Amino acid sequence: EMKGDKDSTGSFTSTKSSPSDPDAFLSQVRDRTQARLYDAVSFLPGVDAEPDLSYLVRTVRAILATNDEIWERCKGKRCHHGSPDVSLVDLKRGLCFRRISYTKIVAMSRSTPSGWPSSSVTQLHFETAAERSVESFGFPDGLPSQLSSIIVPRMNPDGIFTDYTHFLESTLLLHKDILIPFLACLKEHLEIQQVYLGKINRWLMEPEECAAFIEENFGKKIDIPEELMCDSSCKERHKDDAICANCKRPHGEHRPDSPYSSAGRHICPGWGSNQRGLFPLSFGKPVLLKSCDTPGEHRDTFDIGKESERERLRRFLAFIFYTTSEC
Repeated sequence: EMKGDKDSTGSFTSTKSSPSDPDAFLSQVRDRTQARLYDAVSFLPGVDAEPDLSYLVRTVRAILATNDEIWERCKGKRCHHGSPDVSLVDLKRGLCFRRISYTKIVAMSRSTPSGWPSSSVTQLHFETAAERSVESFGFPDGLPSQLSSIIVPRMNPDGIFTDYTHFLESTLLLHKDILIPFLACLKEHLEIQQVYLGKINRWLMEPEECAAFIEENFGKKIDIPEELMCDSSCKERHKDDAICANCKRPHGEHRPDSPYSSAGRHICPGWGSNQRGLFPLSFGKPVLLKSCDTPGEHRDTFDIGKESERERLRRFLAFIFYTTSEC
């Protein structure tokens, strides 16, 4: 069995090479640990850019509070096993989140009766519809080994992130010579976590931005639903593995609505059951935002989740409003 100390590479060094004096041995261990931590951060010891302890504690706590706030906003939209439109493959690739949004606006010419027999006028309709979407963001980075090899972290109850509050409190028990580079390394790690959480937060906030854009440019207030579920008159053929919100069983186990047709399967399983299942929809019903009497044929789709597409739609609306008074 090898006995002795581990060096910075994890290899054992003989105890014969270690100082016999306890103070000298303690100093040697701290120096090695300090050097390993400084290698992991962007500043070097002894330079003016090195932050002091008070600054590091204050900064780490502030970043941690911000990260916790972002995660509290996001975690309710996280997908789990059995979530609509999410497969086990998706969940194995990383954390998945769902949202309902009005990100697509379709401009389409339609012929409508004019009131005169056998005559019609062409109207340009601007329509949108609620859409369910799921996005995977991979997994968050774990603690750097330079930190976890010194203090063993514990996970939060959700099993996703380290319990950083407990970890920080444990960190503060370290000697100051080790604590400064340790906190600097922790600060950089938390900043990386903040970038990861920020991507999720921006994606989840996009529906609110789209709704605000619609209200600003079409004068119509859009309420974003928490969920898109079919009603009892739905004739859609849902995915066989779609989970029923009523009985929690997959769609494939439900009975047809009618013995003469398999167009819809909404009757929950169970002898004599008349309970109708509720299943997730990919799209909601179209919402008319505006209609204009315009000549010619138009058909275009605008993805207002992108700033370039919002600007393109603004220019198109300005052109339509300029060329017609019936809008």
